[in-house]
Amino acid sequence: MFRSGVAAFEKARADPEIREEFGLTETPIGQLQFKPSPNEEQPLPPRFKADFEEWVGLLAAGEPIGFRGRRRRPVAEATLRQYRFAVAWYWRCFAVAFPGQFNPETAKLARQFVLEEISEIADKTKGLQLKPGMKKEYFSKVLPFLHQWNPQLVQPRRGKKDKDER
Repeated sequence: MFRSGVAAFEKARADPEIREEFGLTETPIGQLQFKPSPNEEQPLPPRFKADFEEWVGLLAAGEPIGFRGRRRRPVAEATLRQYRFAVAWYWRCFAVAFPGQFNPETAKLARQFVLEEISEIADKTKGLQLKPGMKKEYFSKVLPFLHQWNPQLVQPRRGKKDKDER
């Protein structure tokens, strides 16, 4: 909607009468860019990136199911972009939580204690903090990828006691 509004504004600016009436300059706003992927700011390490890109490729093509050559529906590009943002956030959190690990094996990133530590670091570190709903969403995007290396992974607790502990 914002992009549509800017386009309409640009169209109105082209009219000399509107420009004069509202005191607008002739300088156009120009083309709006998509928000760059966090991977452009802090790229994934080579091993992790290779594993992730292979997995994303499967999602984009439609993962094979069963043994008769059937496939799931391909995942939409917008959803793949969400996966990329979530994994980039996860990597940035890992880099803060475990400094000095520049190119870890993906299996190291798929340990439960790593998930817990990343969750904790994300809550404490400016620039990594997310609203609880967004944090849960990001973990829900990262976990299916990491389950390949550790099927027992579960979403980290959010600091509240479980019903059983009350």
